[in-house]
Amino acid sequence: MFNRKAQAAMEFLMTYGWAILVVLVAIGALAYFGVLTPDKLLPYRCIGPAGFDCIEKASISTGTDTGGIALSNNYVEFTVKNNLGYNIVIRDQDSGPAYGGSVTSGNSFTWAGGGTAAPGTGHFTASTPPAGGVVPPAPTDIGSGGMTVAAGDLLKIRILASAVIPPGRFSGDFRIWYDNVYTGQKHPATFTITGRTN
Repeated sequence: MFNRKAQAAMEFLMTYGWAILVVLVAIGALAYFGVLTPDKLLPYRCIGPAGFDCIEKASISTGTDTGGIALSNNYVEFTVKNNLGYNIVIRDQDSGPAYGGSVTSGNSFTWAGGGTAAPGTGHFTASTPPAGGVVPPAPTDIGSGGMTVAAGDLLKIRILASAVIPPGRFSGDFRIWYDNVYTGQKHPATFTITGRTN
């Protein structure tokens, strides 16, 4: 009787042991070649407040040129749709200190200055579709008067970094300000961006 149990146990190990070994080798190979790297599994997200719907994942660009840091190559860019139901004017530091943006990032992201803004004070560029158009062109300076975004229009925002964005994972919360065209009331809008540098 003992021999039959031992034989059954050996047959079980021989039959299923090989299958378990093959699975372990496959998992080891996937881990070795980086397929199971958590950075590659990181989801791309762009989440805005109610009334601002992200159209697609953000573009997180990093790079240098031969002369050193090229700030124009280091930015976070995302496109949102104004679904607030009314026209707004987005503003940055050029409209005054009260409109300075802020960023919280685990990647040591420092907001670049520009226009009349000093580094770290919340200057950014943006664009809306031209008259009769749908797709916003490349972002340009907003200026002290802000930029009007009609209800239902797309808004492309590009936030320049003052230093090279480290390659790999990126996660940050960017707060910008806008005014309701009809009431003049000032509101913050915080966008959560998660992804990988390009």
